[in-house]
Amino acid sequence: EFDKLIVEYIRKLAAQKPLHSKNSRVGHILYQYWSDYGDRNEVVDYLKSTLKTANDALEYATLFLSKWTGGRGTHRGNFDRGTYKYIEKTIDVEYLYELIIAEHPELTGIADYPDMEHAESGISKAGNEDTDAFKLELAKQIVYLYEHSEKEEPLEEVEEI
Repeated sequence: EFDKLIVEYIRKLAAQKPLHSKNSRVGHILYQYWSDYGDRNEVVDYLKSTLKTANDALEYATLFLSKWTGGRGTHRGNFDRGTYKYIEKTIDVEYLYELIIAEHPELTGIADYPDMEHAESGISKAGNEDTDAFKLELAKQIVYLYEHSEKEEPLEEVEEI
């Protein structure tokens, strides 16, 4: 019963405005809750109605990036396999890929994964998320992982104790 009430409240919030605004700290969590305890297809349809451009896709994906603090300040994590799987709970990465490639076809066929976290440019520093350079690197990560998702060896299952 509680889950149904929360999902209904999330639907009402989403009807007012997308939950994935730039300043949202919990939008991605609300979408996941809605998907887990409501109907994933409803979430996918909603997101497809609000994510229409490559920029929209990248802003949405940015919500799922981890934040970490080190000796040189706060940084954003990479869009990695874990992030890929996490975002898939709310929308197919294929949709984000298609939005990106529609505007940036030159990004197809990336040979090496672009690691933002360890880039000497410092592109992963928090606050850079709105820059073209950050968005380009994030787009490359999404494209690379999508295009290499079928080629990767499956993970071995770990036996539970």
